[in-house]
Amino acid sequence: MRRARLLRGALLAGSAAAALVVAEAGLRLQARAGADLDTQARRSRPSRWPEIVYELKPDLRGVFRGRPLTTNSHGFRGPEVAREKPPGVFRIAGLGDSQMFGWGVSDEETYLRRLERALDARARRAKQGPRGVEVLNFAVPGYNTVMQVATFEHRALAFSPDLVIVHYARNDLAAPHFALEGLGGPRSYLLTALRAAVAGWRDRGDAVPARASRRARREAASRPYAHLGGRAAYARAMARLAELCRRRGIPVLVLTLERGEEPEMRAAVRRHGMRLVPVVPRFYDYLGERGLARSRGAWARTFRLGRDGHPNPLAHRLIAEALLAEIEGMQERVRPPARSPRPGA
Repeated sequence: MRRARLLRGALLAGSAAAALVVAEAGLRLQARAGADLDTQARRSRPSRWPEIVYELKPDLRGVFRGRPLTTNSHGFRGPEVAREKPPGVFRIAGLGDSQMFGWGVSDEETYLRRLERALDARARRAKQGPRGVEVLNFAVPGYNTVMQVATFEHRALAFSPDLVIVHYARNDLAAPHFALEGLGGPRSYLLTALRAAVAGWRDRGDAVPARASRRARREAASRPYAHLGGRAAYARAMARLAELCRRRGIPVLVLTLERGEEPEMRAAVRRHGMRLVPVVPRFYDYLGERGLARSRGAWARTFRLGRDGHPNPLAHRLIAEALLAEIEGMQERVRPPARSPRPGA
């Protein structure tokens, strides 16, 4: 009898152990397949360049914030491209954080992809070939300006861009978000899932302290990178970007969705001869055309992803339209004048 009970206990323990192994293996396969890319460890890895800190993993195929997310073999969002620029192609490099990256929108809904399609269609109409324009999205969630400029210098320049678009956001002067917290990946995906479930159950009863705890963890993770933030670091980074682009004759557009003064950004734009693209007027025109109030609430309901605060697909569309108008205007200004007919011709 005792031997039978021991045997049953051993079988139950073995079955439980086998079930845990199967669950762990399933979660690891799911993570490897990129089914859910919401966690930092699943979508990012440490960068070899200290000022970039971290970067997106190459060849991601999955879902981020409920929307499709793919990265190419170079590790930036979008379709595969050759490092060497094809003859006749006009390339644009986008530098930014989560707003340009497309937090909460699909690959095809980001304003850089929309801009590429619009410029491509324009190039085809002008008989410049089926792939006259490529817009490369080097933006990564949490990046500040120092990281963006380092990305341009060490990664984007190799793709020979003809134009650079920098998306300015208020956190561009702050230390980088996310930093290297959790990039090593969990030792056990099963334990991580259980901890997340327990934390979620606990947080439902006390959401405000839970948010404060997450904010404190993020601040602690960013502390070692404080030297990458601040006004002086921002000014140096913008000067470096201007120098790199001036040498190669690359124009720089600085896009902003901010509604404040942003004195540091505006001073850098003036000092280095960059072009500012404020998108706020286009957003207000959209509200006015539809009889909506120019209030903070109307802005949030119309252009933001719920409580998230990031631009929604409509906002990405309007940003693409603003950039398209600016780029077309630039091209008109640099187009050589038509030759006047010779006397008597």
